[in-house]
Amino acid sequence: MAGTLTVKANVLLATGQYAGARELAVEAQRILALSVPKDHWQVAAAMNAEGAALTHLRRFPEAEKLLLESRDGLQRAPIPDLAERGQARLAELYLAWGRPEEARKYQPAGPTPGS
Repeated sequence: MAGTLTVKANVLLATGQYAGARELAVEAQRILALSVPKDHWQVAAAMNAEGAALTHLRRFPEAEKLLLESRDGLQRAPIPDLAERGQARLAELYLAWGRPEEARKYQPAGPTPGS
């Protein structure tokens, strides 16, 4: 159930329904807290979705806390590119927050000239 809520939260994020996405991500975390350790990758995925929603709701300090906390758990996820999506969300946060120097730390490295 919690995994489905996290997926739905990400769908709502993609469609611009940020408040609804946050609600689903918070509910997913509540359910997961009953059955898995706090450092489980599914908790990190739900936390990351909530952080992304908070970014769009312009609640930057709260978003930053969640997005940074979710990084380690996302690294352990069996889903390809989940950790990279988390990094991209950190870059989006810092760009929206007006902190481009921080955003550069999390943006994917582009191809090097001549490659």
